[in-house]
Amino acid sequence: MIEDQPKVRDSLLEAALWFVQSAARLSRIRCIALIGSIVSDRPSPKDIDLVVYVADDADLAPLASTARRLQGRLQSQNRGADVFLADERRHYLGRTCSWKVCRPGVRASCDALHCGRRPYLHDDLATIRLPDSLVAAPLLELWPVVVRRCEVPADVEQMVSRLQQPHNPAVERTVGSHSFAAAAHRERWASRQGNVRKRVSMTGVNMRRFSIAIALVGGMWFIAPVPIAEAAPCLMVTLTGTQGGPSVFKGQAGAGTLVRYGDDSNDCGAVKLQFDTGRGTNMRLSQIDVSPVSLNAIFFTHMHGDHTEGFADIMMLRWYLKGPKIDIVCSSDAASVLGFTNSCRKYVTHFADAFLQSGEIAERRSEDKARLAGGPADLANVITFDPKDEPQIVWSSGDVKVSAVRSTHTVGHASYRVDTPAGNVVIGGDAANDKLAPPRASSTSDQVERLAQGVDIIVHSTIHPVLGPDRASGFPPPSFYRQSLTIDLGAMAKRVGAKYLMLTHLAPSLGAVIHNRWKVPGGPLTEADYRKAVEAGGFTGTTIVGTDLATLRLPAK
Repeated sequence: MIEDQPKVRDSLLEAALWFVQSAARLSRIRCIALIGSIVSDRPSPKDIDLVVYVADDADLAPLASTARRLQGRLQSQNRGADVFLADERRHYLGRTCSWKVCRPGVRASCDALHCGRRPYLHDDLATIRLPDSLVAAPLLELWPVVVRRCEVPADVEQMVSRLQQPHNPAVERTVGSHSFAAAAHRERWASRQGNVRKRVSMTGVNMRRFSIAIALVGGMWFIAPVPIAEAAPCLMVTLTGTQGGPSVFKGQAGAGTLVRYGDDSNDCGAVKLQFDTGRGTNMRLSQIDVSPVSLNAIFFTHMHGDHTEGFADIMMLRWYLKGPKIDIVCSSDAASVLGFTNSCRKYVTHFADAFLQSGEIAERRSEDKARLAGGPADLANVITFDPKDEPQIVWSSGDVKVSAVRSTHTVGHASYRVDTPAGNVVIGGDAANDKLAPPRASSTSDQVERLAQGVDIIVHSTIHPVLGPDRASGFPPPSFYRQSLTIDLGAMAKRVGAKYLMLTHLAPSLGAVIHNRWKVPGGPLTEADYRKAVEAGGFTGTTIVGTDLATLRLPAK
């Protein structure tokens, strides 16, 4: 029997259309793409292949159920379907599990490398693995934006057109009366000369509108999404903790900054980066509905406890919730002239030893074997770098790039800059000048100043002059001089052209009469005192005197 080849393609494309419309309604789905032979002119493809990009905390059960229904639709026609999975950083994960019950030990034939670790993820990487280049740039992205990276067959183009129309369930039942091949025969592509601009309205599945730029490059058609107003990228910077030093005061969390990037559809939350994790970071994140499972990476400026004490809390909960591995980015081992070595790598390797020794890890695993046997430390993918005087890229994901420089506070201290299409931010940490005492031109770091050239936002710890040795506070001069003075930060922010200066890790805290164990001369400071010091440095931009959960968004909304 000879197959009716146009009907084969019609059936596959009809099923793909149904899948995209269904999957796009699910929570935490970031992108859906079409790959494989259906995107070519092959007359009789054997299956349909899709890649679905999901958030790290996405529940895969509804997606796997939708994939099984897709496979069921095509089995009756002797055709198949594969739904491949990738994370929102476009790293390949595997495929959706084809079984209704997905947990370890249910089926001896399961070839997943980590069966049940993430429910309904079938990571059969030894059997099949998509090329990284294909996952990073699939042939045809269907949702939320149509992006073509090859010349698309006419029937596929017709399917894309239907996808952009309001969803009508009745259409699914009338494939014969709406043949993609017949429609494509009537509506061939036209006007392939020069550059064309289209506007696509994706109303059928709550898709948003984009301007699509089409260009003929090297004999192939490329379409790049250009977001219009409601799809504009955005950057959010949140101070997750502003306590200065190891003391505690009125419930302030320890030092930390959350940087989020995305657009309005995900509340600027496609990428979430946490810089330092002082005590209470997890609690502050919970107040803004950010789960530790959703973090994409954690960065450390240095190994002082007031910047690291909340790390175990974040990682323990991420392990308990069976979250994926996470990048931990920090400087490589740094030896001090005083004979000790600051080691982020060793800290991350051993932070969970107490939970192992106490027996808690074993107990929790007895409740759920999908949890990693080594405890939360097994989730850490440690990325170290040698800090240098000039900026170097140490981490990236899509449009987000993180650079770092060496800076002085304690050995191994690093400062970071995050660059995105929506704006950029420098996280100075506790950086100070290489010259550790006066006379010096400034208390701020020359390296951080280079890093911050042209930046939008500077987030930096600060110490107010009121604690200086000349004010008889008793605060130790070496500790005072290894911080950046508020006046000098104002001057630096002016020199680099920053628009915003966010002061954090305040010494002393607002309203405190005692800083750690030293009296604040003249009584507690107010926001106005810190602003006055910044203005004395010449900065005329916007100053935010940090309190926990103070947030700045670019562009403002």
